[in-house]
Amino acid sequence: MQSSPGLYQAEIDINIGPLKDVFTLEVKLEKEQVLSYYHLLLQGKGNLGEISGNAHLFFKDQQGSTQLTIQSEVKITGALSGAAERVLKGGSNKGIEKFFLSLEKEIKKEIYLLRKGKGR
Repeated sequence: MQSSPGLYQAEIDINIGPLKDVFTLEVKLEKEQVLSYYHLLLQGKGNLGEISGNAHLFFKDQQGSTQLTIQSEVKITGALSGAAERVLKGGSNKGIEKFFLSLEKEIKKEIYLLRKGKGR
């Protein structure tokens, strides 16, 4: 959910092997080149620890479809940081997919509201 321009609040369920938690996240759109590049900053907290990081998202047109390349750096503290690296790597693609599905839903909602004259 967008809390102010360029600032989003979200909750993400973490279910990776024996690790289960709900993280409250704040995602800030730091820089953008519309339709080609976005730089996001991330801060989050859950019972298992805290997470902070940034991501560079590069979008490239591929003849009617879009190629997405993500470069990210994340710092994890607390009990979550003690998890095996292979477990986290195995679950990372699901987390990324869930994030973008949620983002798509919010964008579609905003477009609908704008068309109805109720947008921000």
